[in-house]
Amino acid sequence: WSSDVCSSDLYSGASPTVADVAPVSRRAAMLALYSLFFYIGIAVGPFVAEFLIAGHGYQSVWWAVAGCTAVGLVVAFFVPETGGGRREPVRLPWRHRIFHPSTTRPGVVWFCIGTGWASVASFLALYARDIGLDSSEGLFLTLALTVMATRFFAGGLADTLGRMRVAVPSVALVTIGTAVLAAFRTPTFAVVGLILFGVGFSGDRKSTR
Repeated sequence: WSSDVCSSDLYSGASPTVADVAPVSRRAAMLALYSLFFYIGIAVGPFVAEFLIAGHGYQSVWWAVAGCTAVGLVVAFFVPETGGGRREPVRLPWRHRIFHPSTTRPGVVWFCIGTGWASVASFLALYARDIGLDSSEGLFLTLALTVMATRFFAGGLADTLGRMRVAVPSVALVTIGTAVLAAFRTPTFAVVGLILFGVGFSGDRKSTR
């Protein structure tokens, strides 16, 4: 529970900080670079976890995660403040304070895409066993490498071509990727589905922010 609360604060606070610091013309690319480190963790994490569990048990994984998080806490103290200077507060109608018009449609898109991401992240390990694989490491590695390979490129496209020209095809790829996972229960199609999902997720995440 505490992990979920803290990670939700990270998602809602870190990305706006990066967007505030980055030049407007390079904002999507900088957000892509920032989030790239998250997916490096997804690529490396399962292998490290398997090694730690085999040698020291499950508790060692949680200690390792706590240590990594502590390092992140220390680094956070050195991130420059982005809210310098006093700004006059903008008074909005009460309904816009909850659902601002400029964020409603991107928020709905992100709710739907986030549901897909949460499902993949939560059940991919079980899905791997269901389709006959001994472990989920290969599938997680496929997804992470796909996102890492395409994320910075997708961010640059969103800056040059425009957000919608990247967002619409990206959402379509996410849809097709998850449909492939649902329709074909084989390791080969699982890899294909995850590649499509990863490419689409990379573009959508940068073009709808």
